[in-house]
Amino acid sequence: MGMVQLTLSIIRVVFEFPPIVGGSVTHIVELSRKMNPHLEKQIIIAPNFPGGEIFDEMFEIQVIRLPYIKLLSFKDFLLPSPILFFYAKTVIKHVAKEIEKGTRVDLIHVHGSMLGCFIKMYLKIYRINVPLIIMQHGYGRDGDLGAVLSAKITRNLLALFPPDYMLLLDDGSKIEVTEKAIRKVGIKYHIVYHGIDNHFFTPKNNEKHKDFVILYPHRVSIEKRPDLAIKIFSKFLGTINQPNIKLIILGAKDNRELIGYAKKKKIDPYIEFAAKTDVNGVRRYLNSCDVVIGTSLESNMNRAIQEAMACEKVVIVFDSGETGKLVKHMQNGILVPAGNTHRFADGLIEVYKNPSLRSQLGVSARESIVSYRNWDIRVRSEFKAYHDMVKDNV
Repeated sequence: MGMVQLTLSIIRVVFEFPPIVGGSVTHIVELSRKMNPHLEKQIIIAPNFPGGEIFDEMFEIQVIRLPYIKLLSFKDFLLPSPILFFYAKTVIKHVAKEIEKGTRVDLIHVHGSMLGCFIKMYLKIYRINVPLIIMQHGYGRDGDLGAVLSAKITRNLLALFPPDYMLLLDDGSKIEVTEKAIRKVGIKYHIVYHGIDNHFFTPKNNEKHKDFVILYPHRVSIEKRPDLAIKIFSKFLGTINQPNIKLIILGAKDNRELIGYAKKKKIDPYIEFAAKTDVNGVRRYLNSCDVVIGTSLESNMNRAIQEAMACEKVVIVFDSGETGKLVKHMQNGILVPAGNTHRFADGLIEVYKNPSLRSQLGVSARESIVSYRNWDIRVRSEFKAYHDMVKDNV
């Protein structure tokens, strides 16, 4: 990689961490691993979720599990602030103990703005003078009351308890709102992108299949719009009308609503509602499909799409959010006006009838990831932030 090791001892504070799953969790785990060889020491502080000890035993980085309020789950609670407020206090009390016993802490890296602001507040209360960096992963879903209220609370908290630095992960949605808020407060920041392991996610030609396989690899959640994937597939199937066509929806094995919707459209025999799988399983699915689709109306510049591109798969996606920053129409994928299911189905028809186009777009897709979304670029961005923080706090 050509990077000099930083003589830094850091504490990484998270709330989303295994055994729970999701894009943010995967991001944190991979980032920790990629940074670890270049740091003197790294400790991860995470909640004591049931089953977490199994992951921790296999993980190469020290993980300290701390209690959190379990009366209300994160998912069921409209606003996460009370949970994070008390969790942050527990974290800082532990950090104080680490410092008392002689652990060197050069900086604290917190994932999530609300949690980070609470951490900053308690650092002030406990008079612990350690630089704090916050990474913001996501920016909420349009029309979601919890997301709107959380964003307002977070903006106020950033004004009251600003970190020393922020990293904004551009996943294609609403980043400009956060940028405006932190510029107003005067927080130093820069924008980063997902790092994709293009050595792990790589094209494999040994996966042979007779069917034309379309893969939906995203979370089965309302913002990802799996219902539109089924609607588009129905239009495509109605035009092509061939028995060797299949849609695979990952993580939908027991989703009665989606299965019922497919039955209503009378296309359920052509759809595989697959179980959730790990990263190795995702790679196998990617390498055994012909095209990967992204049907979110908010953003499709996510990990799943980028991993598919790294595997030289043609991606067809709605041009929602800032997806066009990554996917360029007919250059490294097919970009469809957001919500236009007819145009989306036409894109599927085009790549079905033209294998050479699939290949051409797939090769260009991988080149885009290798050139602009590799981990080397991402780690260098992290190093710059760490260096600037430590320099400013000497």
